[in-house]
Parts: sequence; structure tokens; C-alpha cells
Amino acid sequence: MEFKNSLFRTKMRTKEKSNKKGNKKDNKFILASHRLDLSNEDINTKSINQMARGNRNHGRFYCVNEKEKQLVFTKEKGFLLAESIAEYKQHPHKFMYIEKNEDTYTLVSIYNGNVFFDGELDQESQIIGQIEILENLDEIPMTISIFGIEDVSFIDVDSHTISIDVLDSSICSSLKGNKLYLSQDPAERNKRKRVILLLFITVVLSIVVCVIFYLHMKKVEREQELMRQNMKKVDIYQAYKSAMDDYSATYIITNLSKEFTQLNSQIHSAWSIGRIQYQGHKFIFSVMPKKSDSVQISMLLHCVKSLGGVLSWNQSDFGKSGAVITFSPNHKEKKHKLYYITPIKPQVIHYFQSMQMLLKGKITDSNYITRKLSSYKNVEIDTSFNDLSLNVLNYMITNLDHYPAKISSLDITPNNDNGSNYINFNVKLVINFYGE
Repeated sequence: MEFKNSLFRTKMRTKEKSNKKGNKKDNKFILASHRLDLSNEDINTKSINQMARGNRNHGRFYCVNEKEKQLVFTKEKGFLLAESIAEYKQHPHKFMYIEKNEDTYTLVSIYNGNVFFDGELDQESQIIGQIEILENLDEIPMTISIFGIEDVSFIDVDSHTISIDVLDSSICSSLKGNKLYLSQDPAERNKRKRVILLLFITVVLSIVVCVIFYLHMKKVEREQELMRQNMKKVDIYQAYKSAMDDYSATYIITNLSKEFTQLNSQIHSAWSIGRIQYQGHKFIFSVMPKKSDSVQISMLLHCVKSLGGVLSWNQSDFGKSGAVITFSPNHKEKKHKLYYITPIKPQVIHYFQSMQMLLKGKITDSNYITRKLSSYKNVEIDTSFNDLSLNVLNYMITNLDHYPAKISSLDITPNNDNGSNYINFNVKLVINFYGE
């Protein structure tokens, strides 16, 4: 690769003067600073960019034909004038265009369809030199188009190989910009690249931020859903705990037996116990007097007071209606029982199967109600038993503490019709089982 040395000094002339001219101020067509032949050279974009940076000019690379290549350097941005004229003239074999400026001449010569020379010349002798060079390349005639030169006598018009065409207007007015020959400021190209890169980075960062935000929101949603599920479990647990948080069956029957035994031992001579109930965490004894006199009431009142109970009666008719004694269990002895959620049906079946031998022939009536609560089930079993001993009753009720169940109400009536000296009971029991 080498410069065209014979033309190098001329083509490297500065364009500062021409840039100051009024008729060039708005001209979008520019001259090359210089050209490099790239024939038989292995050239690539990286090499071109390196040469452009080395010459501190803008580079424009294009193919002249399949065998020849040129690299054009310019100091300005715009359309290459010489290439645009060659395109406009349809790549003639020999052609030259000369335009007169104030102090210089713009000259473009084309040979064999390609740009041979383009530049700013100061003297007419330089123009003659360029004409002679182009003329001597071969014997084919050439055409010279001239604009702005009034006296063309310095050109040898008698030569049979030269024809002169004087134009009324600059050839630039007829040219149209071809992007193939567009030379742009590298700073602008780099600026566009930076803008595109910045947009790309912005888009990528936006996508990354959106993805991170989306993943964060999904994580927050999962955590909130997990929290809701956990709170639901806590609500279920608390509801079940509240339902099961009650006196244990053992505590109930123990206190009931204790109250019955103590009361019966002290009042059996004057009073008979007709009915015993457990409702609303209270033991209620209904008693009937064997004699209707105020002495019986005084004795009963003293006895109930010593046992810590409350006595109520109808003073005008206590002989027929009797009296009611109420005992309230000590709340300090309230016991907590919690099984949490367990299958409810097997629990009910297992309980009554375990009681089957003891209660054989004793069950007179039984029914149940199933309720679906907010988070668990409740089965209420209302059963009546006949002629149960206190021991059997005690065992049957105490055994409930092994199940997720509690006693809602207990109604006991002493039964002395069995012909024995022992007191048996007719029992109506309401049990609530809880679970799934």
C-alpha cells in the first residue's frame, strides 16, 4: 500500500480557505483529504479504523471493483464530491470537472469509471498538469466540464482528444447525496454508539430491575400466603383450644361424687336427694324433705353452709317443691386438656366400644348431632343410661379424659328401685367430641 506521491502534496492542501467561501458554506458535498489504494491488501474494518485514527481524519471505505479498493480520508462530514460526480456521470472513462472559486479551483478527474483525482488547486498551471496527466493515460478522448471560468484559453482546445463543456450552473446543484459516499464525523458515530449502548444498558438494567422486583414481590406474596396459612392454623388451634379448655371429666365426677357422698351422709335422715345435675360448671342437687317443718330447713341450711354450697327454696311450699343446693367447683382446680385436631369418628367409636361391656343393657336412649365449625367438627352425643352404679358412672366419665371430648351436661337421678341396699343412678349424659 502506498500513496500516490505525484498527487499527494496537492491533495493534502487545507480546505480552510474554501470553507470560508459563501458558495461553499451550505454545500453538503466535500473533497477528500487524501486517498489510499488498497489493491491486493488484506484489509478489514479494524485496520481501517486504525488508519483513520492515525491520520486524525474520518475514514470512508468502499470497493471500486472486485480487484481494487480505496480508503478515503476527509476532514469534514458530508457526501464525497468526486464519487458523487462519477455516479452522476455514470462512471465515464475520461472526465474532468473544474469549478472556479474566489481564489482556488475545485478539480475532479475520473478515469476508467473511477475517481482518479480530486482536490483544491491554486494555479491554472496545476490544472494544466492534471489535464496532461489524464490525457496521457491513453488515446481515448476526454470531456472537461467547466463552471465559473470566463477565460478558458489556458486549456489547449485545439487538441483533438479534449472537448470542453462550459456549464451555466455548478454541477453540485444537480447532484443528489448517495449514502454510499457519506462521510460522517467519528465523534457523531461514537456518540450514536454511546447513545445506543446507553439505551441498551438502560433496557437491560430495567429488565433486571423488573425481574428483581417481580421475584421480590413473588417472595413477599409467598411469605404473606405462608403467614396467612400459619395464622389460619393458629386460629384453628386457638378455637380448638378454647373449645377443649374446660374442667376434666375426672375432676367433674370426682367432685360430684364427693359432694353427693358428703351431702347424703349428713341429710339422709331428713332429706332425700331426688336429682343431681352438672350444668354451666355447677353441681345442682334437688332435695325433698321427709318432714315438712322449719327444723328441716335449718338443719339443711347449716349442712349446706358447712359444705360450701348455696341453698335456695320456696319458703311457703318447700314441702312439695323441696330445695335446690348449688355447688360451684374451685376454679383454681380447672384443668387444661388439649388434643388438637384428631379424626373425630374413630374417637367416638373407640370410646363406646371400650364401654360396651360395662354399659351392656344400660343404654336406654342415644342420639347425636354433628356440627361443622369454622375449622373443625363437633359431635354432640346425648345418651341416657339406666341403673348405673356410682363406680361404673365414675369409670365411664373418667375415661373421657383419654379422648378429645368434654362433658356439656350431666343429669343424675338416684334409683332405689333395684331392690338392693346400694344406690344406683339413672343418667342422662351429653358429651361433645371435637376433631376433624
